[in-house]
Amino acid sequence: MGTRPREEKIVDGKRGSIKNVGGVAMLQLATFLMAVVFPMYNKYLFSGPLDTPMLATAAHRVSSFLGAVFIWMLSPASFYTRTKITRTSMWLKIMLIPLGFVINIGMSNLSLSFTTLALNQLVRSLSPVVIAVTSFLVENKMQSNGKFFTLCFLMIGVLLGVSASDDFDPLGITVCMISVIGQSISVVMTAYVMTSLVREDGSRIKLGIIDVLLYASLPTLALLLPGAYFRGEFE
Repeated sequence: MGTRPREEKIVDGKRGSIKNVGGVAMLQLATFLMAVVFPMYNKYLFSGPLDTPMLATAAHRVSSFLGAVFIWMLSPASFYTRTKITRTSMWLKIMLIPLGFVINIGMSNLSLSFTTLALNQLVRSLSPVVIAVTSFLVENKMQSNGKFFTLCFLMIGVLLGVSASDDFDPLGITVCMISVIGQSISVVMTAYVMTSLVREDGSRIKLGIIDVLLYASLPTLALLLPGAYFRGEFE
C-alpha cells in the first residue's frame, strides 16, 4: 500500500520524459525543415541581384510589428501581457537590437547585389564564431574547450571554402561580413534584454519575444527608409 503512490509517480515521470523527448524531436525536425526549405526558397526568388534590399527589409519589419500588435491586442492575458519599459537605459539597450538587425539583414540583402546567394550563405555560416566573440565582449561569456576548438575548425573551413569559391567578390564578402557582425549584435542583445533588464527598484524583468518585436521593429524603419531613398529604391 505504501509503495503504490511512489510507483505511480515514477510512471508519470516516465510519461512526462517521453513527452518531452517527443517535443524536442518535433522542434528539431521543424528547425531542420526551415533551415533547408527557406534557403532553397530564397535561392528560387533571388536567383539574380536584389534590386530593393532596403525596402524588402523594411517590409519584413513592418510585417513583424503588425503580427506582434495583432497578438498583443487579441490574445488573452494568460497568453501574453506586454512588459512595460520604464527606464531610458532599458530603451537604449533595446535599441541596439534594431541597429544590429538593420546591419544584419540590410547588409545581407545588399550583398546580393554584388555576389551570389550561395557565397552569401557560406560567409554567414561564420555567425556562430562571431556570436561567441560578441557574447564574450558583452556578457563575458566563456566557451568550453570543445566549443572553442569546434568554432576554430568551422572558421578554417569557411575561410577555405570562400577563398576557393568561383563567386569570390571582395566587396560582396565584406558587406556580408558586416551583416554577420550585425546579426551577432542583434542576437546577443536580444538574449540580454530578455534576461538582464533591471527596474528602478533593482528587480529584474524578462522581455518576451513579442515584446522585442513590439519595441524593436519600427525603429529599424528610421534607418532603412533613408537608405532605400538614397539608393533609388522608390523609383
